[in-house]
Amino acid sequence: MTRKEVSAQGPLERARANGYKQGVHQVEDSIKDSAKYVPKTLKDQNTALRVYEKWLESYPPGQDLSLRKGLPPLDLPTIRDFLRFQAALGQGRLDSRITVDSLNTFTEWFFAGFARVTGNTIDEEDRLAVYKVLPSLAKRRRRSTYADLENG
Repeated sequence: MTRKEVSAQGPLERARANGYKQGVHQVEDSIKDSAKYVPKTLKDQNTALRVYEKWLESYPPGQDLSLRKGLPPLDLPTIRDFLRFQAALGQGRLDSRITVDSLNTFTEWFFAGFARVTGNTIDEEDRLAVYKVLPSLAKRRRRSTYADLENG
């Protein structure tokens, strides 16, 4: 079977017929970091931030870590303690413990929501250190086997 040769004019004509107009959106496309989030992403970030605020209720007094604009980035021990709280709180759908993947996703929501609300991001070095410790906090997901299907 031979491949049909595509002419240079064919794709452009097809794109124009489908409404493409070259250069029309240059102003919109040049805007960087418009900080617009999909509603589901905002909901997930806000969920992580609500868990953070619940964790703060048990935090020792003397250090104000409540979410607000200008809150400095959290230090590594504080982040790890918070994620240990989430790992202990979290519950898997198939098991009683949260999986590493779920905890990783929650951590991303938290980091993004924290940056959005406070205007400060967690240091990259601290983020990497957090990701290294996540597997020890949550249950590793194991591959399903045929026996799992047999046993329900």
